[in-house]
Amino acid sequence: MLYAEELLTKPEDLLGIMEILPDPCMVVNTKGNIILANKLLNDLFGYDDQELDQEPMHCLLLDDHRNMHEGHFKAYFANPKSRRMGKNLNIYGIKKDGSVIPIDVSLIPIYKNEPLVIASIRDLTELKKIEQKLAYSTQMSLISESLSIINYVVEPKQRNEVTYISPNVEKITGYEPASFVHNHTFWFERIHPLDKAEVYSKRLQLYKDGNASCEYRLKVKWGEYRWFFDNLKIVKLGGQIDHIAGFMIDITEKKQREMELVFQRKKLEEAQIIARLGHFVWHQENNILEISDQLIEVLGLTENKDLLNSKKLFYLIEEKHRFKALYKIRMSAYKPDNTVDMDLPIIVNGLRKFINLKGKMEGVSKINRVFSATVQEITERKIAEQEIIDSKNELSARKFELDQFVYRISHDLQAPVSSILGLVNLLKYEKKDVDLSEYITRIGSSALMLDSFLKSINNHLKVINDEGKQKEVIDFHNILKNCLTNLRNLHHYDRLKVSLEVDNQEIFNYTNDPQKIEIIFNNLLSNAIKYIDPNKPENRLDISINESNGFLIITLRDNGLGMTDGILKNVFNMFYRGTEISTGSGLGLYIVKQAVVKLKGTIYIRSVQGEFTLIEIKIPFNS
Repeated sequence: MLYAEELLTKPEDLLGIMEILPDPCMVVNTKGNIILANKLLNDLFGYDDQELDQEPMHCLLLDDHRNMHEGHFKAYFANPKSRRMGKNLNIYGIKKDGSVIPIDVSLIPIYKNEPLVIASIRDLTELKKIEQKLAYSTQMSLISESLSIINYVVEPKQRNEVTYISPNVEKITGYEPASFVHNHTFWFERIHPLDKAEVYSKRLQLYKDGNASCEYRLKVKWGEYRWFFDNLKIVKLGGQIDHIAGFMIDITEKKQREMELVFQRKKLEEAQIIARLGHFVWHQENNILEISDQLIEVLGLTENKDLLNSKKLFYLIEEKHRFKALYKIRMSAYKPDNTVDMDLPIIVNGLRKFINLKGKMEGVSKINRVFSATVQEITERKIAEQEIIDSKNELSARKFELDQFVYRISHDLQAPVSSILGLVNLLKYEKKDVDLSEYITRIGSSALMLDSFLKSINNHLKVINDEGKQKEVIDFHNILKNCLTNLRNLHHYDRLKVSLEVDNQEIFNYTNDPQKIEIIFNNLLSNAIKYIDPNKPENRLDISINESNGFLIITLRDNGLGMTDGILKNVFNMFYRGTEISTGSGLGLYIVKQAVVKLKGTIYIRSVQGEFTLIEIKIPFNS
């Protein structure tokens, strides 16, 4: 063992030992000042030889750690022993150029009379990269199992080879994951020849902008081409490209709907060509109107054309459009081409129709001014145009909803996954004889949270994808019993008294989709249990089912916490959590609403905070 007197007379002895050590090291005195630093440490932090002499050790730590470090360092010398610095903490070092790196610091005391400590430092940058990749892969795998989304990772340094692809690729394309991995030609060879140029141009855009997306056809194993939406993003670590993350979604059905809309539009255009046109001439001077027989048929009028005048004809135009239409006709006399072309709504025999009016004003003065026009009924075209607009809006809404869905799933899966990974990391540093029950309990809680969230997603997918399920006679008592059994582990389960009253014997013959009915009951019962009012002596949920005017009416009333008007406005929104005590996915009532809509029903909620919540569901009765 070396003593302080020997070190002060022969500092080169200790420095020589430090230079042969495999890690960056420094010697620090009780004041926290660096008295020796080896070349590896100087190189790691970017300092010249002896530049760190007598500098405080905390100058190598990020500002957030400095104050905490000074206090702990003084306490360390009171009982010096070999150990890691900042156990269970993430420590970051700061280089001379200001860049930050994750580090691990080990402390080794070397003197007793005049204490000194050797601080050995490891750069954890590469280890952190590996941990990030592991967390990302775990997260993507969980999402892929719940949704029809193919996640994959590409290594640009390895000829853009796929190094990971989610297992559900086999279910969607028929190809095993191993077919894609480390085979940079397999994927591209199966892209439709007409789409390869687009895919290649998007790959160039990816490296220019950092992200890119495109739609293309991919030949699946059973021989057909299916449409996919592909989104890629470059992931950087330390300012350098680390990997490319991507996901694919099968959009074949969306593309088929778009092509059907194009086909319908062409059919409408052909119908317009062969359609019969009505015609009229309006003499402004004496207000005489000449109307063709075809116009009477187009307008659906039964009156004799000789009895019609301009007032009768123009009064067919919907009132709020009438003045503007007449103004345009009169002002056409002052336009260079004297023409008018406008679509107008009309009311004929109480029915609303649409016409296209194309006309031209002839004559210089009002005395000889004549307006001649053709009229075509375009009601079907207008309806089709509105359907196209509605379809586009629906597609946009679905895309936005999908984006939000993927984002929120990614976000809400992150918490329990990160918690599990963090607890597993802590277990690495625990002694063998330490009681692990607390860790196991916490990991179990995170896993249950993850399981609950994935069940909510699964219920949502069942609701939106299950269109043609065979109807069965609904046993409401059995459904209620099953739901209560499934929810028996919820907190406050034993405090809620549930009653069911069926008012009509015909209800026992009611048929519908039992899966959707059970999903509705399960979510509503879950909320009733979670949000009971613990301050009330008795907590009740009264359920009544009856038939009225061709509708099955399900009413649920509880005396729980209730909701404010602000919560009621958003309660059916996806991922909405109305209270701070909510620990659910935020999908419960959203799923209920979607299930009710799928059953062609309606749902209504009324609530007073602190008093009650009343839910009424109306579904067409199928006897």
